[in-house]
Amino acid sequence: MSLPHETIYGYCWCQKDAVQTLRTLKNLCCEALVLALSNCGLRSDTFETVWEPVRALGSHLHSLDISLNHLSENHLLMIVMELESGWLPRLTKVLFPFPGNPSPQFFEAVQRCQLVSPCLKVETDLI
Repeated sequence: MSLPHETIYGYCWCQKDAVQTLRTLKNLCCEALVLALSNCGLRSDTFETVWEPVRALGSHLHSLDISLNHLSENHLLMIVMELESGWLPRLTKVLFPFPGNPSPQFFEAVQRCQLVSPCLKVETDLI
């Protein structure tokens, strides 16, 4: 099932089961501009399952918020490599979770994201 373009709001917000919700929303949000997955229980063991539908939105996605989740730095590096290889070409804002004990690689990954595009704004959920 796919909604007509004019009824797509552009926001996909899931709170409880991110994996199942994203699978359901994948067809409905085929042209989503903003994907907010903040504080929805994403963990390292479910991230790759969730990432595939997000990646499918890549050609339209302008903003991605995965803050306040429990992800490893490896997942941030995976997103960086996707950006560097040309996926998510319209992304202008990304909000990452800040790890409890960040390594130098975390800060390097954030810098690499910023180098991909001068108009890409990279933020973390660190207050």
